[in-house]
Amino acid sequence: MAEGATQAATMEIEVISPDRKVYRGRIRSIVFPGADGFFGVLPRHAPMISLVEPGVTKILEEAGKERFMALARGFMEVRRNKLVFVVDAGEMAEEIDEARAKAALQRARERLEKRGRPDIDIPRAEYALRRALARLRARQGSGGA
Repeated sequence: MAEGATQAATMEIEVISPDRKVYRGRIRSIVFPGADGFFGVLPRHAPMISLVEPGVTKILEEAGKERFMALARGFMEVRRNKLVFVVDAGEMAEEIDEARAKAALQRARERLEKRGRPDIDIPRAEYALRRALARLRARQGSGGA
């Protein structure tokens, strides 16, 4: 296959969080959680900007390997066959400490059980719950993506 054909069948991706570059490479496709549900992007996608919601992202790498990533809130842009994600946090499935994610899930659930107390920030607890679930689902290689 010619070099130009390979480039057309893939797209570049970069996932950035405040503290690091989470992922960078060439991929065949991606499915990620947006504000209105899951979005799929293939090479040569029309320009687009979208919110990213906490959840599992599924990537099909250039070599054909399927990988999973947990993402927090942020946004993404597609332009000129390149995707850029800017998110609060992101982790590849193999980086996720399952015990730590389970502990975070338990803490979030405990906070939500105290829903009526004035010292409990419900939106923050719900966000923590969604992030913990995303981390666990990414680690398991699933999650709706």
